[in-house]
Amino acid sequence: MIAEELHIVGLVVQASSADDALLVAAIAGIVGSTVHAARGGRLVVTLEAADMREMARRMEAIRDLPGVVSVLPVYQHCESLAAMNEEIDDGDDPS
Repeated sequence: MIAEELHIVGLVVQASSADDALLVAAIAGIVGSTVHAARGGRLVVTLEAADMREMARRMEAIRDLPGVVSVLPVYQHCESLAAMNEEIDDGDDPS
């Protein structure tokens, strides 16, 4: 049995227009997407998906949106869901 995974990709999306509102709304409509910043036709986006095929489909969906010039992945991480949900001791526990 293959362990369930979580794939996370950070993207910089470049648009042909400085009017970011429509593009932000369109990207927000893609499952697993979060727009963290948008200014002057540049957007910082993260995507989450269960596997790389779905990640590729979501990246293509962004790329195919009207006004998108480029989609540049700048970060990628994959880990099992069990590991992602594991509590990490931050050293602040007084006990």
